[in-house]
Amino acid sequence: MPFLLADGLDVILPDEAKAAEDTNLLVFHSVGDTGGIHGDDDEKAISDAMDNQISGASAENPAPAFYYNLGDVVYFNGESNLYPSQFYEPYQNYHAAIFAIPGNHDCDTSTRPGDPVDTEPSLFGFMRNFCDTMSHYDSPYRPTMTQPYVYWTLETPFATIVGLCSNVDGTLDARGTSEQQQWFQSQVSNAAKDKRC
Repeated sequence: MPFLLADGLDVILPDEAKAAEDTNLLVFHSVGDTGGIHGDDDEKAISDAMDNQISGASAENPAPAFYYNLGDVVYFNGESNLYPSQFYEPYQNYHAAIFAIPGNHDCDTSTRPGDPVDTEPSLFGFMRNFCDTMSHYDSPYRPTMTQPYVYWTLETPFATIVGLCSNVDGTLDARGTSEQQQWFQSQVSNAAKDKRC
């Protein structure tokens, strides 16, 4: 079984899916709160360590199939112009696919005193880099992703991974709406019982 996004699109990771099925084990990286405002030394060190786990894989330690970023990809307000320095450059040597869900800083368009005025709508940078309809290169290091939306499901050979958007205030939906809540409930209900995570 290949890795599938919720809308049924194949994620082009056939070797990783086959390795998971062959070893009966799915290994992946998961890190959040990765935006860096004080340089990218920490992000590069983490990225290098994760990539070393891929290149140093063995039968006893299978290679991680992908990296699942748990949000706050860039600080502070998710601006698209911060992706090169806070995402693409630190992960330029990471040799696996990177998926993500947005955290509150990826959604936030408010500015704190002293911050430059944010002229982009909420989630603009995240959508451009992770949810574009066609993959393109905003950076020489890796193409953008084509996830179906800011909340989405990844089907793998052994797990159904449901990613949610926390929004700025940590709620699934704005007051008076329940779109993401209903979607989440349907994803959990429809997930194969032997692959629920």
